[in-house]
Amino acid sequence: TVPEDLESRSGVAQVLDVVHRIQLPVASRQALLDELRSKHGLPDALSQWLGSNLVMSGEGGRSQRWSFNVAGVAAMYHSYRMIDAWDVIERPPAGIEVHHVQGELSDRFTPGMTDRLRAAAGGGTAGAGASPSADGGNAAAATQRLSGGPYGRFVHHLLPKAGHWLHSDNPNALMQLMLQHMVAAAAAQQ
Repeated sequence: TVPEDLESRSGVAQVLDVVHRIQLPVASRQALLDELRSKHGLPDALSQWLGSNLVMSGEGGRSQRWSFNVAGVAAMYHSYRMIDAWDVIERPPAGIEVHHVQGELSDRFTPGMTDRLRAAAGGGTAGAGASPSADGGNAAAATQRLSGGPYGRFVHHLLPKAGHWLHSDNPNALMQLMLQHMVAAAAAQQ
């Protein structure tokens, strides 16, 4: 998980706090975007993504509310914060392939955490500007460790031009990375 001192500067906890403080229903998506940017200082890409999570409310359809349960999301995030999953990264269960995607611009990882991820993947992670990766230089470079014996495989990807919010910072590269590995996994099943 993310150390508390890194999380407190920005991130999921901050966004959940903002989401919790939004007075619902909102008049429009644009009204929400204006508030997220001006009052709460969220970046445009993150504001746009949050705005995509609105649905029409039952109040005559002239206002909007979140499409998700805010308290439920907060509870899931709290549960996630309590889990230490390094054992799964460093010793994946046999037959399991674990992928970790880290934004190259992310501030959520201490140098020690990044070193530990690289070690679990069997070496350094190639990134933007590095030599082409084993995946042909596609959107994200990866290193991986193939273990013999009782362990599965861990793959560490470094997504270029992305911070923590991979899906809003570099959605096309993330989609390409995911599709590449989903297609490969499907082909391996046949």
